[in-house]
Amino acid sequence: DRGLEPADLAVHLGEEPIPADRKTHAVMAGLLRRHAPTCFVVGEEAREDEWQQAIDAKDGSLIITLDPIDGSVPYSSLTFGYSSNVLAHKRWRIGDSLEIGGVANSSGITALWDNGNVFIGDVNDMDSFTIAAAPLGEVKEGSVAVLGALPRHRARIRGVLENPGSIVFTTAGAPASLGLVAGSLESLVATTPQTLHDAAFLPALAALHLTILTEHGESLGQPEVLALFSRVARDSSAKGAHPCPAFVASRSPEAAHRLRSELGWGLRTGRA
Repeated sequence: DRGLEPADLAVHLGEEPIPADRKTHAVMAGLLRRHAPTCFVVGEEAREDEWQQAIDAKDGSLIITLDPIDGSVPYSSLTFGYSSNVLAHKRWRIGDSLEIGGVANSSGITALWDNGNVFIGDVNDMDSFTIAAAPLGEVKEGSVAVLGALPRHRARIRGVLENPGSIVFTTAGAPASLGLVAGSLESLVATTPQTLHDAAFLPALAALHLTILTEHGESLGQPEVLALFSRVARDSSAKGAHPCPAFVASRSPEAAHRLRSELGWGLRTGRA
């Protein structure tokens, strides 16, 4: 793999990539192409030519989106607290159908959405995987994961941090989403719009019937979530697209509405 060229780095999304980002992307892409030689692989660490090949893909093509290290700062600083995210779409003339959405965290805990079913297990023990209809762990009331690494992040979540009844974890996103489905985490907050690969866990959360409320007050079930995931690598703007609005996801409807209020997101609207 020749890595990211200067032209690729000039238009790179998100934080500046660390060496392991592209290396891990190349390893994962190579494994995927070994099993699906005609697939197209894109993602945060993909080169511009790889994106263009996916944009030009014909109907029926398999397009896989990777975020090989979601949480590169925890990866390089703490050596844990990150995840690998993957989405698989089929290309059709009228849109792209999501086939698979999965997240595996640095402990190996994995949640995989596959055409409406959710499989949860540990990649270190493949016999551990089970089809889940609801989150597996017993909830810890008041626990919430919300990004708070930098001052600008903490300014957005001041109301959450000031709640004396909350247990706040400031590593959030996909790495924390496994806490919702397999741990005791009650809620997760995304304070800004998300790319598809950043929110690869949302289909699983919707299928497990968690409450998902956007910053605008809409409630997202599985049909609404899948609609957000219906367009990938179709034009040059797709690379930078953030189609998933800021949201709260919770195992408790009451906690979800309380967090929206603490975040200052306004009155509840949409379907409850």
